[in-house]
Amino acid sequence: MRGRFGLLLVVVLLGVMACGSQSVDITGAAGEPVASGAAPSPVTADQEDQAVPCPQELASSTGAGLACLGLGPNIDLAELVGVVVVPVWASWCEPCRAELPILQEYAQNQGEVVAVAAADNSGAAAALVSELNLSFPSVQDPDSTTRASLGWSALPATFVLQDGEVVGRISGEITSVAQIRQAVVEATKG
Repeated sequence: MRGRFGLLLVVVLLGVMACGSQSVDITGAAGEPVASGAAPSPVTADQEDQAVPCPQELASSTGAGLACLGLGPNIDLAELVGVVVVPVWASWCEPCRAELPILQEYAQNQGEVVAVAAADNSGAAAALVSELNLSFPSVQDPDSTTRASLGWSALPATFVLQDGEVVGRISGEITSVAQIRQAVVEATKG
């Protein structure tokens, strides 16, 4: 019995250590996203103060798309114009937490960022936005629908979109603004 418990403990510890690596797989046993299955919860008064509003100029033309984590319109990523960096993150993902300040620096000095809070609770996501003092908008994707449209399987995942089309990708944790710049240049050249 002790041997089985020790083996189980080793397996659990190895799993926990893997979560500290560059990406976190969020699939269940059947390969489906581990998510609530519920629609995004409405924005509360507290979240209005915590999350960044989505600008009206990013509004979906049909009203479809993903709900803004803060106040503002739904955003359809396929309708974004120009070059936009789209990180997919969750508040419970440690590598995501580590890269969000780097994305903030990029957004302040380099280019546009619209983030996707996937497989996450809107309250926890809004609290992290506030804690990190992020200035770029985030949309809610509690059911991980962007998994199919963007093509990600683990968090964090960051995409470069040009006029709504995925033209580049950074898998795993971003470690520098230069890494984002390089991905944007490579994805949009030619």
